[in-house]
Parts: sequence; structure tokens; C-alpha cells
Amino acid sequence: METGNTNFEEEKESVYAAYNELVDILKGNGFSEIDLTVIDKAFKLAVQAHGDVRRRSGELYIFHPISVAKISATELYLDAPAIAAALLHDVVEDTEYTLDDITEQFGIEISNIVDGLTKISGDPTEKMDEMKDTRQSETIKKILVSLSYDPRVILVKLADRLHNLRTIDSMPHEKQAKIAAETKIIYAPLALRLGYYKIRYELEDLCLKITDSDIYYFIKAKLETIKESIEEQYQKFISKLSDDIEKEGIKVRMYYDLCSISKIWLTMSDKNLSFDEIDCKYDIKMVIDCPVNLEKTDCWRMYSIISEHYSPKPNSLKDMISTPKANGYESIRVIFLDDDGQWIKVLIRSTRMDDIAEKGVAGLWKHRASEQGENKIDQWIKAMVDIMSNEKDESSIEFVENFKANLFNKEIYVYTPKGEMRTMPKGSTALDFAYAISSEIGNNCMGAIINNKLESINTELHTGDKIRILTSENQYPKQTWLNYAITPRALNHIKKALNKSKKSHFEEGKKMVEDWLKENKIEPNDANINKVLRLSMYDTLLDLFYNVAISNLKLETFKKYIKSKEKHNFFTSFFKTKDSAQEINIEEQTEENHLLMALTQKRQDILYTLCKDCNPIPGDDVIGFTNPDGAITVHRTNCEKALALMAKYGNKVIKAKWPKQESESGFLTGINIEGIDSQGLAGSMTQLIANNYNINIREISLKADNGIFHGRIILYVSDTNNLNTIIHALEGIKGIKKVHRINKI
Repeated sequence: METGNTNFEEEKESVYAAYNELVDILKGNGFSEIDLTVIDKAFKLAVQAHGDVRRRSGELYIFHPISVAKISATELYLDAPAIAAALLHDVVEDTEYTLDDITEQFGIEISNIVDGLTKISGDPTEKMDEMKDTRQSETIKKILVSLSYDPRVILVKLADRLHNLRTIDSMPHEKQAKIAAETKIIYAPLALRLGYYKIRYELEDLCLKITDSDIYYFIKAKLETIKESIEEQYQKFISKLSDDIEKEGIKVRMYYDLCSISKIWLTMSDKNLSFDEIDCKYDIKMVIDCPVNLEKTDCWRMYSIISEHYSPKPNSLKDMISTPKANGYESIRVIFLDDDGQWIKVLIRSTRMDDIAEKGVAGLWKHRASEQGENKIDQWIKAMVDIMSNEKDESSIEFVENFKANLFNKEIYVYTPKGEMRTMPKGSTALDFAYAISSEIGNNCMGAIINNKLESINTELHTGDKIRILTSENQYPKQTWLNYAITPRALNHIKKALNKSKKSHFEEGKKMVEDWLKENKIEPNDANINKVLRLSMYDTLLDLFYNVAISNLKLETFKKYIKSKEKHNFFTSFFKTKDSAQEINIEEQTEENHLLMALTQKRQDILYTLCKDCNPIPGDDVIGFTNPDGAITVHRTNCEKALALMAKYGNKVIKAKWPKQESESGFLTGINIEGIDSQGLAGSMTQLIANNYNINIREISLKADNGIFHGRIILYVSDTNNLNTIIHALEGIKGIKKVHRINKI
């Protein structure tokens, strides 16, 4: 007992030591005594509210809000109200304190931030499954909508998510997978859009650590082994520049950053390269101290000095000073060839530009006062507010999907007939451009003049295009327009116009559904109508009633299913396929020999399929995802399709486990092979696979061109060890240069 008290006292000392460290940081950043008083008050309330509650790791919970506040101060550069809210962000959600208590003690500004960060709670009158289906999207929607009134909500959320990922190891793997999916699809792109590049990359790295731990640790170890050589390359590169920089009188600070693990893996997987084949594993930053009016001149002077000594890579120069990114990022980016034949990426920018690049939206707001007009981040937030003005017309899931669609990494620059430049997402069409001008022009759009040529509304735009929209009062949005637009603004306005048309059929379709239920002696109540909705595969009652009214949907299809309590059999045909679906009776299987254990649900009959986008095989790290019909799809944890699903429906993720391995090879997978073409190579490969390893080959295709061959082999294996053994054996055949597993086959 005495030991326990001693440990608790030590923990309390650690809590106050962590908080005092935060206070020292804030003092160093120039926070006033008034600011520190408010923050201290928030800390004391958080300590009292969370008490001796602990996290899964066993440490006192209060360490989490302190860490979130520290990240908010040191990595997101937020102000006193946001840091106070960071300390309080879980108080309303997890303790007996209410939002009114926060408002009374701290005022409406801090209370609003805390409210934005508080998760949506479920309605206790709802069924659990129905409640969970939308609660995750409702919470994400609530946080995203905060952009329209206080962006600090999202920034504190980024700090919260970053700390949770840094300390996620103690959580069950299926919950880690859900958090990683949500982060990769929503929060990492959001950090990028708001200009927090370091946080974006760390979030993506931590997600990769969860979804592909082997790859994460492999690349991390590789980076450690080349740090010394990179330092030597860097010193050698800049040594030739120092004399000319001094002659020109340029004040410059130079340093380098290693590329993130996730960025390297993306390049490796996209271009099918090994780690050693990756160029530019680090970036050299050159930050020039100069007045704002000389920024552009001095940055190009710096470029001129470097190009006197090193040759730039053709087409690598990117001027993001003349055309900054939508998040305000500015720099000159170019790749040079050093004296050792290595490509070196160099970023040239001013101190102000570097401040924005490092501090994101906080850096932009810091420098906004010295700039004319609003900056691009303000324009983007205004565009988000415009999207959110339609949020009441959408379900939470639709809203989140539309928001995600705007988190583009790449942009194009197009021009109005008067020469005004507009930034659009890559892939935008003339129809998107029309709606970017106004909803009226979009709704009446019938074509466009692009670079003096008449084009249709679905023509994709490219950087440098000059566009004039053609309109007609007799034109109006059609259902097909949803396939022509990609921007949330355009899609929202098209849906709004289509919904207006659908609403005119609402009552007619509703009456038809109710009459059909009555004819089949079924009470036409909300529960049965919602059952018809679920069977119909439509998302909303508006869509259901509209399609019934215009005869797109025949209700007789559901006659034999609507009276049953379960609709499992109705969907079986959609999921059960010859190659990948199996029915498992839990009573007849043991934990050792069935593929999937639905540990969170007890069922007599489970139907599962293997995802065809990632083709998991025994040995892969996998999760199960419960489909709307109760069937389960097994995904690899790094499957893009699974990530998208988990980001919307995290509660549908369940634990999955492979069985003890059998000797037979019954799982379909594929490999790509590259090498130097030679006589008998195909025979050597097939003999090795079929004869040496007794593996069945389902399909093989080889194509040679000018002495280089590319091959694809689809085969049956027992597990990942079996597959890796074959890959290593193939790599040993003379002439074969590269072998790697493919996902979708």
C-alpha cells in the first residue's frame, strides 16, 4: 500500500513537471501573464476532472491533454484560447463536467473550441447498429464544420490525433487500423491542405507503421544506415557555393531534411523501385533573409549561383513563388546533379516563406497583416464554408465524402477571359469551372470556349487553359452531370438541383411504397419503410421514393424478403463467388482452424470473402469488415479500399485471424517479373515454380521488347512465407532483375 502511494505521488510530480515544461515553452514564446493564468486555470480543472483515470497504457490520463497542449503550442503554434481548449478537450466528453460549466468558467470562445472537439453521443432510443453507422461520420462532420467558425478546432484535433498515434501501441489492432484509416483519408490530407507538412508526413508515417509495419521498419532502418553518407553529400554540395554566395552578399541559412518513410514508400510502390533505386532521399533547404520586396529577386539569384556549379535536371524546375500552392506554400524547387552523379532536390525560399512552410496556417495568419488582400488559405476556407452551407441537405457520410474530395494534393491554374487566374483541383472540368464562378452559371452551363475552341461541359482542364463558359436559360442540371464534375461545390449544387426535382416525386413514391406494404399485409410504419430502403441499396428515402415513382425500382423484388427478420439470404448472391466466398458454421469450427474469428459478434452462419483489391493470403496482417448484409470481407490492413471504408464506418471493423496452416496451396496471388530477355527464361521460371515448389500456376503472361521482358504470373500459394520463398528463388535466376508481389489480380 505504501509503495502504491509513493508511486502515485511520483506520478503527480511527473504531471506537474510536464505541465511546467509546457509553461516554460509558452513563456519563451511570449505568452502574457493573462494568457498563462487562463491556461493554468484550464490545467487545474482538467486535473480535477480526469482525476486518477488512466489510459490503456497505464499512465494517468491527464498526460494526454498536457501532451496535446504541448503539440498545439510547439508544432501548430496556436494561441492561448486554443491551448486552454487542448487541456480541456476531453473534459465534457469523458467526465461529469458539462459544456455550460466550461462556458461559465472560461467564456464562449474556449467553450466553442471544446464543443467542436467533443464527439457526437448516440441516441439511447436508437438501435446500436443504426446508431454506430453514422456516429463516426457525424463526429468528423462536426469537426470539419468548425472551419466555418473557428479553424482552431481542427488544429487542436490534429494535435490530439498526432498524440494518439504516437501512443497507440496499447490499443487493439482493429482499433489501430480504424484510426489509421481515418487519419490517412481525412486528417493527413487536412494537415497538408492547412500547410502543416511535417505533421502530415508524421501522421502518414505512423499510419504506415500500423498498416505495414514490416515496410515501415525496413525503410526506417535503411535511412539510419545512409545518414552519414547523406551528411557527407550535403557538405560537399554546399561547399562549392559558399564563395559565390558571399560575393553576392546573400544571407542564407542552409539545412537538409530526410524524406519521410511514407513518402519514400509511396515512390517505391508507385514506380516499382527498390529503396536503393530511389533518388532524392533528402531535401536541401536554402532560406534567404531578405526584405519582402526582394524575395523573388534574391531567390532567383540563389538559383543562378547553384546552376553555375551544378546542372539542373530537365523539367524539374517548379516556380511556386509566382504561383503559390493553395495552402500558401511558396518556394523554388529544382533537382540538381551533384559531382558524384546523385540527384539532389533543392528548395529555395525566403525567411517569410520558410515560416509559412514550417508553421502552416499559423504562419500565414502571422504574415497576413503585411500582405494585400486575402491569402489563398483564406480563399480555401471560404470555399469550405460555401460547401458547408449545404451540409444540412446531406447525410453525414455524404458530407464527409464531399469534404474528402476537396483535399487534393495537386492543383492546376486556369484563367478567365479577363486573365484572372483561378486555382482548381487537378481533374476539374469546364462544368467545375462554371460552378466555381457562380451556381447560376453552373446550372445553365451548356459548353465552353477553351483556348478559342468549342468544348463540351465535361472537358478536363489543364494548367494554362483560358476558359469562357457558354450558358442557356433552357439548360438545367441532369443526373449525368454528377459524372462530369469533381469539385464539392459543383457536386453540391448539382445534387441540390436534382433533389429539387426529386422532391416533386417524394409524396407520390411514398404513397406507392405504403400502398405496396399494405397490399402485402405489412404495417407501413417507419421501421418497415426503412427495411425497404436497406433492401433497395439506395442511401436516402428521397432516392427510394423518387426511383419508385419513376418506375426505376420494382417493389415486387422484395416481396419474399420484407416479411423476414433477416435479409442475409438476399445478399448472398452478391458476395458469394466461386473463387473467394466460403460459408463457415461456427459450431462446426474451432478457433484453430477457421479463417475468420468474429470475436465481437456471435453468429451461426458467417459468409466471408477475400477482398479482390488486395488479395490477402495467410501470413498477411488482416482485418475483417462487416458489410451491410452481415457478410464479412477480409482485407489486408494496407488495402486502400479497406482504409476508405474504415474511415467512414470504423465500428464495422472486427478482428480477423488466419488458421493454422495446411500444406495445400489454395490462395490466389500474383507476381510481376522484370529482366533481360534470354532463350529458355520462361521455361526456367515455370519449371522452378511448378516442379521445384509444386505450385499450381493459373495464368502466366510474358512480353519482351528490345531485349527487356515483363512478366506476370498468377499462382496458388499457401501463405506469405511460401510466396516469399518463390520470389527469392526467382530472383536467383540469371537475367531476372526484379520480382514483386501484385495486389489486384
